[in-house]
Parts: sequence; structure tokens; C-alpha cells
Amino acid sequence: GTVVSVHGVTLGQVPALPLLAALPDTQVLVLTASDAEDDLVAALRAGAGGYLVKDGDPAELVEAVLGLREGRSIVPPDLAARALTDLARFDRQAAAGPIGQLTPREREVLALVALGLRNREIAARLFIAENTAKNHVQRVLTKLGMSSRAEAAAFAVRAGLLSPS
Repeated sequence: GTVVSVHGVTLGQVPALPLLAALPDTQVLVLTASDAEDDLVAALRAGAGGYLVKDGDPAELVEAVLGLREGRSIVPPDLAARALTDLARFDRQAAAGPIGQLTPREREVLALVALGLRNREIAARLFIAENTAKNHVQRVLTKLGMSSRAEAAAFAVRAGLLSPS
């Protein structure tokens, strides 16, 4: 893979979205100095599979790259928590479109999937059994006609589930 310096979700002066659209099999991990939620959301909306702040542990970067290869979305927990605060606002807008067919719990699960959480982590966050979390994820995928968590995560970001307030 190639490492590209990204700021404001541009690659130099080239907007990242057209580049990612032209290279759909490319996984992008944004490594940045910014911990601003707006920058996180812009990167995810542009198609980045992960977002890390540069001041993290180098082992975190290795884990993120490996996680991205496994199809997980990579977002630091503190940024993930801030992004989840947008869920209530999103619920009000969700009645229209494909996400409107999901229950509030399924939308919550979709948001957690979009943030890269695994079934075990979703279960812990929502105080439910891991198997229940797995069932929720599967119902979300089925209802949205998607075959992978990564596809659902990208959809959630494009649909505005993690957009800033």
C-alpha cells in the first residue's frame, strides 16, 4: 500500500472521493494530527476505512492496518464516542431511505459497526449477549441487502449516520 498525506480529505490538491471511487478495492487509513470529529466524518464519508491520530502508539498503527485488511473500520474510541452522539439526530432523519426500515436498535448496531466494533464489543456497549449482537448485525445486512460489515459501514457513513452535528 501507499501512504499519502491527507488533510481535509484531500490528497494534495486532489479530492480523495474521486480517487477512492476510481480505486474501489483500495483501503485507506487516514493518519492525521487532527482529532476533530468533522475531519473524521469527512474522511469516512470520502471512503476511508480508518482514521488514526498520529500521536498514538506505533503498535496501534500496525493493528489498524491489519484490522483494515480484515474489513473492520478503524476509529479511535474517543472519536467513536463523540460520533455516536450524532445517533439521536440521525434517528430523526432516518425515516426516509433504506435505513428507515431498520429498528432503532438496528440503527444503533449499524452505527457501532460503522465505527469498527466487533460483535463482542457491540454486545458489551449495548449490554446484550454477543449472539444477540451477531443476530442484529445479520438482520441489518439482510435488510440493507449487503453482504459485509465493511459495506454496511461505508453505507452508514455515506447515509450520514456519523455526520457532525
